[in-house]
Amino acid sequence: MTPVRLLCVESDAGFGVLYQALLRSHGFTVNLATDSSSAFELLHPSHVHAMLVSHDLEVRESEISGFELAVESKRRFPGLPVVVVSDCESVVEEARNLMDGAIAKSAPLHELVELLRNLTGRETVRKPLLVRGMGISAQLPGATVRDRVQRAAFTVAS
Repeated sequence: MTPVRLLCVESDAGFGVLYQALLRSHGFTVNLATDSSSAFELLHPSHVHAMLVSHDLEVRESEISGFELAVESKRRFPGLPVVVVSDCESVVEEARNLMDGAIAKSAPLHELVELLRNLTGRETVRKPLLVRGMGISAQLPGATVRDRVQRAAFTVAS
């Protein structure tokens, strides 16, 4: 089984690494980008099956926002599934009308995993989560993406 290759674009490096660890634990291969220019360098449909973009992407000089990155990526690669992640419910609703998917950061992790699996048409195999210092509470089945990331950040920082 070929692993599902994701490009995760998140300007907060800590959250990016945690998204990477959580998604890897569900069988995805994840490359990280912290800004739009590095995302475009890594983005090519032969290397990426789907793209996960934080709407809250920090905009630096001469950079574009996370939403603009998602729109431009769809324009360049129409067949590539693009998912927007946001804290803002109105952004999630708007993105659902324009992108392949959108999900709130407060959504349970399994919803993000299922959305990515459905969009890529590929199965993944759940693997044990291998993040040094991450407590078991970060992997509770009912935890949301944000809960898990916050718990993991606290556990890793402790």
